[in-house]
Amino acid sequence: MAKKATKPVKAKKAPVKPKDDPILSELKKAKKKIQSEPKEPEVVEPVFVDSYEEHKEEPVKEKEEKLDTSAKFLIAALIFIIVVFGVLFSLKHIYTPQPQTLDALLSGPIQEETENMYNYRNFPFVKKDGIWHTNVLRKGTNQVYGIQLRHGPKELEHIQIAGDDPRLLVDSQEANAVYISFDPEGNDLPFVALAVSELSLNLARALDITPIAACSKNISSACEERPIISCPNDEFYTIFITHGEESKVDVDLNCITIQGNDEEIVMATEKLILKWYGVME
Repeated sequence: MAKKATKPVKAKKAPVKPKDDPILSELKKAKKKIQSEPKEPEVVEPVFVDSYEEHKEEPVKEKEEKLDTSAKFLIAALIFIIVVFGVLFSLKHIYTPQPQTLDALLSGPIQEETENMYNYRNFPFVKKDGIWHTNVLRKGTNQVYGIQLRHGPKELEHIQIAGDDPRLLVDSQEANAVYISFDPEGNDLPFVALAVSELSLNLARALDITPIAACSKNISSACEERPIISCPNDEFYTIFITHGEESKVDVDLNCITIQGNDEEIVMATEKLILKWYGVME
């Protein structure tokens, strides 16, 4: 039997070593040397981190401090305001100044004028309980006399006084008595009665003149025993009070006529009284 032919085995070639390159060898040695040397740990300066954090946190702290200061200021301001109001409120209830008496108010010029308290031609006027008060001097003396009226002088300025000076009556040495007459049939008799009362009171107490009640007509029981007299007349000092649509005072020598409608009769009478005292022109 014939033998199969076998392939010849190639002999392995030995690897060819490259020629050593001197430069490459030096580089390799340097690399190994560097790798073999221990590495120094990288130092991270904490200063930079801390500095950054400080700058980062500083504005926040400043804002917090400012807010804290503002809050404290507001609280202090509120406390101060509350304390001040509390003190004022307490003083209002603890200390109540006593109101001045009427005599004290009328003892000199009114310092703080109001609607119900004022000076009129150097005369102090005070309204109390619906009545006006002031002080005058009694006729021929330095004695103070307090008068009371239903109206203040400012309310009476529209009342006209015509004719002779009415002060001639109270200044006359002969006028030691004056007849006060009215019409018993006239209107507004309640207001006439008020006017008669005010005239009589002031004539007797302050002007030292005796008032005598009279009538203009003898037609009622009230006038049976009274003198019958009216204006005009030249014989007696007379004040005649009557109803009239126009409020005024007419003076004809020794005879004075007062007229008005309802309350205006009283107002005209008080204008005459204040004229006698020199309070009104």
